[in-house]
Amino acid sequence: MALEPERRLLPLLGGLAAISGLYLVVLPALFQAFLGSSLALRAVIASAALVPLGLVMGMFFPTGIQIVRRGHESFVPWAWGINGCASVVGTVLAVVLAMTYGFRAVTLFAIGLYALAVLGLRLGTRPEPS
Repeated sequence: MALEPERRLLPLLGGLAAISGLYLVVLPALFQAFLGSSLALRAVIASAALVPLGLVMGMFFPTGIQIVRRGHESFVPWAWGINGCASVVGTVLAVVLAMTYGFRAVTLFAIGLYALAVLGLRLGTRPEPS
């Protein structure tokens, strides 16, 4: 049985935090171990490492769209626009922050932003008292 979109947010956030935390611990050693390997092998390892995180992160937007669609159908185009803008700005900002503070800081910052977005969706979808 599928969970309602609002009920998926916290498990998704927990999964994102767990995978990101694991990456912070495991990936540096993994990448160091394969640093001298062929480009093809390093590309396969990097691609495989991105799959779990990409799957979890990729579930937030469709979940959010389902929530927005139920509450205010007219906001769906806005959500698409905001997502597109955030994708462009976030990509550039992530590179700048990683160069300045490192990938660990960017990862923790991103988890914080996802938590803030989940909190906003949860608070924004609470039923109004009658």
